Amino acid sequence: MMPAIVIKIWSYVQKGIRLCYKKEWKLFYAGYIAAGVLLLSSAGLLLVTVPGGRNRAGSIIQEQSAVTPTVVSSEVALPKREAEAANNVDTPTRAVEQKTTDIQAVSKPAGKDTAVVEEPAQAHWPLTGSIKTEFGWQFQPVYQEWRFHPGIDIEGKDKTEKVKAIYAGTVTDIYTDPATGLTVAITQGKDIIYYGALAAVQLEKGMTVKAGQEIGTPGSSAAEPFLHVHLVIKREGKAINPLDILR
Repeated sequence: MMPAIVIKIWSYVQKGIRLCYKKEWKLFYAGYIAAGVLLLSSAGLLLVTVPGGRNRAGSIIQEQSAVTPTVVSSEVALPKREAEAANNVDTPTRAVEQKTTDIQAVSKPAGKDTAVVEEPAQAHWPLTGSIKTEFGWQFQPVYQEWRFHPGIDIEGKDKTEKVKAIYAGTVTDIYTDPATGLTVAITQGKDIIYYGALAAVQLEKGMTVKAGQEIGTPGSSAAEPFLHVHLVIKREGKAINPLDILR
């Protein structure tokens, strides 16, 4: 709908046009019509041009607001970046400290009561006598044939001499073998040491033995009828030369 003022002005213009047909009023109403047209143009500018200009100005303001970047104060942003950088530098340090703590936790012994049996730098000799039979293939005089000898035979001086443990360990077995006679098995780490051809034993199964501790006395066996100790060392189930240990 058109505004009332436009309708009012337009009615004056139409009236002026009609009166212009009268001769006596022609000059007067020509000026009247011109004034009405001018007023009508002014009203159109007020109603059409000005609101459009306002909208355009508003859109310009909105565009400037959209384009203008948000300014962040350097006094606030800088400490934040410095804090993040400090955190980034500190993180690897905390990771290394945590890794060191984990390694120390794993390396820590289970408790004071945990027995740790270490192999001595030099093993004890079970007897001080000479070697009667060496490790490896040997001719067996009793059986009159070549047989593999899995250990060494160390001669004893007399039956009162003591056979000693070459390593610390735990007595895992005590038994009598037809070939080696009375035998004591002591486990130390990955090794099992067999002391055979004994005349007597001073230990019991399950006991903990120290290096150099007395095991029993030397004796003999059916396959080797002379005073000695039959020493066999098995590492992970395989017999090794005891002379590689008794240096």
